[in-house]
Amino acid sequence: MFLIKVLEEGRVSNVVGSATDITERKILELELEKYANYDKLTGLPNRRLFFERLNQMVLENERYNTKFALLFIDLDGFKEINDSYGHEVGDEVLIIAGNRLLESIRKSDTVARMGGDEFTIIIRNIEDKENIDRVIKKIHTKLQEDMVIDDVKCNVNSSIGIAIYPDNGLDSEELLKSADEAMYEIKKNGKGGFKFSNKSIGKLCS
Repeated sequence: MFLIKVLEEGRVSNVVGSATDITERKILELELEKYANYDKLTGLPNRRLFFERLNQMVLENERYNTKFALLFIDLDGFKEINDSYGHEVGDEVLIIAGNRLLESIRKSDTVARMGGDEFTIIIRNIEDKENIDRVIKKIHTKLQEDMVIDDVKCNVNSSIGIAIYPDNGLDSEELLKSADEAMYEIKKNGKGGFKFSNKSIGKLCS
């Protein structure tokens, strides 16, 4: 907004010019930023924002010589729910699952939806395997609780692959690949459970 004041004998006699209401533009900019960085369905960070935060975590932990965990989560049984009850119920399951993941971690950690029924979690400042085990068991158990949507009771399980920085990768792509591979090992062996990437287990336990 800009205004031009017309002065006569030191006093304002008139105001001329034009005003532009920037409120709608600011709202639009905020909305565009939100859609660029957050999943429209669950409100969680999307793939783009996840990688930004993961890259930042790698830089921080490299600098301070600390560790963090990356979890790759797939919802077992989601496809059957979606096929049996439709996309509306399926969408509600994803929303509930996202909320349960948020409830299971600290505010300083990150939950993201990668797409479909796949989620990722970045857990900061892990101290030892026992500590991260406790968090993962909490997540795994929480996701198995009944979900009641209208008159439909739904149940999902989860396959969770875990990679540790720097034991299992020094960049975001390596870490995600390691967590993804660990998750698929669970899938091949009957689904439902969690597994640390083979490269990280020995170093954490030592």
